[in-house]
Amino acid sequence: MSAEASGESSYSERLELIEALENRLNTRIIVYFLGDRPIASAVLAGDALEPLNQHLKDIGATESLTLFLYGQGGNLQEPWKIINMCRECSNELNVIIPYKAYSAITLTAVGADKIYMGTMGMLGAIDPQFNMSDHPSISVEDVYSFLNFIQEHASLADQQAVSEQLKQLNNEFSPSFIGKIERTHQYIRDVAKDLLLLHKDPLSDAEIDKIVETLTEKIYLHGHGISRRQAKEIGLPVVEPDQGLIEDIIQLYQLYKRLLKLDLPPKPEMYFQEDQDLPGTLEGDLYKEEGAQTAIIESSNLTHAYQGTLKLKRERKIPSNPDINISINAQLPAGINQNQLPQSIQQKLQKKIQGAQNVVVKQVQEQIKAQSPIVNIKKDLLGQWKQIR
Repeated sequence: MSAEASGESSYSERLELIEALENRLNTRIIVYFLGDRPIASAVLAGDALEPLNQHLKDIGATESLTLFLYGQGGNLQEPWKIINMCRECSNELNVIIPYKAYSAITLTAVGADKIYMGTMGMLGAIDPQFNMSDHPSISVEDVYSFLNFIQEHASLADQQAVSEQLKQLNNEFSPSFIGKIERTHQYIRDVAKDLLLLHKDPLSDAEIDKIVETLTEKIYLHGHGISRRQAKEIGLPVVEPDQGLIEDIIQLYQLYKRLLKLDLPPKPEMYFQEDQDLPGTLEGDLYKEEGAQTAIIESSNLTHAYQGTLKLKRERKIPSNPDINISINAQLPAGINQNQLPQSIQQKLQKKIQGAQNVVVKQVQEQIKAQSPIVNIKKDLLGQWKQIR
């Protein structure tokens, strides 16, 4: 089956399942699926708002709208915008969590009236991560946990000792960064509370405080998964689907997993092995994949995909003094003057010499390459949201 035929088959299967879920739940469905393929992953970001809005316009005013969500996270400023956009056209807003829905995706789910979670469904902490050159993946809660540690667990009740530790923290991070942490610390709590206040069935202040505290402070590892049982225990409006509904949800998840190629090799170096069955092309130190898709927004009438050209390039460290050993004999026999040869013979001879030079260049390149260890594999994906249907 051709790739185009396979794609059409996958689309018809997805459409059939979307419509089946809509009929089962008496709702309209928009899928927002952010692929987590390691070499071409996607995160929730503001550039998805415009295509999402096109789906909302196409659906129009509806009694119930359900978002089918999958992803590792993203920009924590976007869930508030997404939830409010969706609530503008629906009286009830729900989400379906087939599997991973971490960080910003969890925060989006917090704003839903019902959260449909199967046995695989997982939510996560909503503490933001900051990427810094000297401190990769620093969490807001990491800093607050440090402050709690020096006060509660290290027995540093003496204010002078605490002050010394705060000086150390200030030496480690700039004042502006500390200020950003404090603002973000408060922002995520305020947004989570505001999203919970949007629920069709109001929650009490105590219920809201428990949910926010658990999602922001009491989950000590950012990647920890919150099962549907735990989500229920902290007060989130979790609905356990029946077996038939779970099967449809998982089947739809599997189709998007296949569409975004999430089962392909996770490590970049594996794309440079000749025996791999891959969708792209491999030429020397460059792997190139045209039309790579990393995210999908899809409803019964429209499909948007974030797609572009994926490139993996191996970077090598060239030795300062490579050992080059070339041996080519391109001399004419003794007694023959090239200038006295017929023009046609000279032309053929010139081609031979040029061919020999090309061989030399190739041999030099191959020997330098063999002596140049791979130090990095650079990933590059230049893409944008495109309407596919």
